[in-house]
Parts: sequence; C-alpha cells; structure tokens
Amino acid sequence: MKLRGGYNMEDENKTSGDQKCQQVSFIIEHQLYEVDLNYPYTPSDILKKDVCALPSKYNENDKENLSKWMAFIEKWGNHFIIGVRLGGSIHGKALTKKRQNFEQKDICNHVMGEISARYHSLQSGVTANFDRKALCTSMQDDELVTSTSSLEWNGGDRSKFKLSMEHLSSQDLEEWEKSLKYTPAPLSSSLKLCPIYELVKQVDEKKVMRCKRQVKYKMI
Repeated sequence: MKLRGGYNMEDENKTSGDQKCQQVSFIIEHQLYEVDLNYPYTPSDILKKDVCALPSKYNENDKENLSKWMAFIEKWGNHFIIGVRLGGSIHGKALTKKRQNFEQKDICNHVMGEISARYHSLQSGVTANFDRKALCTSMQDDELVTSTSSLEWNGGDRSKFKLSMEHLSSQDLEEWEKSLKYTPAPLSSSLKLCPIYELVKQVDEKKVMRCKRQVKYKMI
C-alpha cells in the first residue's frame, strides 16, 4: 500500500471568525501486478503512415511545416506507455477547519498521518474512530476539525465503494482488496513512459532529431 498527499498553496478559504478551511488531497494505492512491453517497440501501421507524411525538414519559421509536426505530436503525444502497475486506488479529499497559527504543511502532514493510521487500522481489523477527537489529539483539542469527502475509487468491486473514510469498514476494505485480483485497474502514477521519437526511429531515423526538437518545443 502506498499513500501520498498534498495541498495547493492557494487552496485556502476564509470562514467566519478566526478560522480558515484547507483542503488536503490524498491517494491510497494498492499495487498487485506489473506489466511491461518488450523492446523493440513496434509502431502501428497508422503511425508509420503519419511518420512518412511528415516533412523531411523541420523549419520553425515555416508555419505549414511546423503545423504538420505539431499535429503529429498532438495526435500521438510526447511519450507512449511501455509499462504499468495494476491494482486499485482511492482518491480523496480531507477538509480542515483551523486557526490561523497552523502552517499548511503541518496540517497536511497531520492529516496524512491520521489517514494512514485509519487505513492500517482497517487493514488489521482494529476499530479506530475517524472523527473530530481522533484528529485533534496531536494539535490541541478544538484547534483542528477534519472530515473526508468525495472519495473516488479505481478498480475492484464497485459495491464496496464508500463516500468517505468514516463509512468504510474493515470488511469493506478487505473484500475490495480481494476483488482487485479479478478486476484490477491501471495506476496512472506508476506509468513507465518512453519518448515518441523512439517509435519514429523504427520508421525513419532521419526524422528522429526533428521529432526530438518538436517534443522539446511542445514541452516548453
């Protein structure tokens, strides 16, 4: 299991009195399988045709020439996928109400610690409350109030999906993790990528350097 989280420096809204709201986003990933493509990578017939149709020269000052290269990158992208991990993930958001003297990064770290503890307690079958009191213990009572919302699930049995961590039971989590063996989903955070010009090389090596320049131009 992997847990990652973060916050937007500008994602802080004022509320009444001396309190502010801050939103912390988190992702819980459960990885099961890994799939990789074998080298050499074989371009499709459609990509071969598009590469052959590209101008033999790359000229940034020629709008028509440049537009053809740009259209190629728009269609095929800067990179293609050569590997991916499969499993399941839970994307969620935690909304906090805090007093002004708390730093954003401290709140983010605190919330992530509480979510991690909650998830591990569910995995072990130990009952652990995910409520106001549980989230205030290390940052002074009544200073921080947190609730989760908008959980988004990826992979597994849809009947086990819950709207928030507060409504997720140990049995739900166990059955969801088991169901990932049969209905896993790609984990976008673990994609292995390769530059598109590696496929262009298989078709026309003379256009590789020109493709590299266009990829660099596109990424600026």
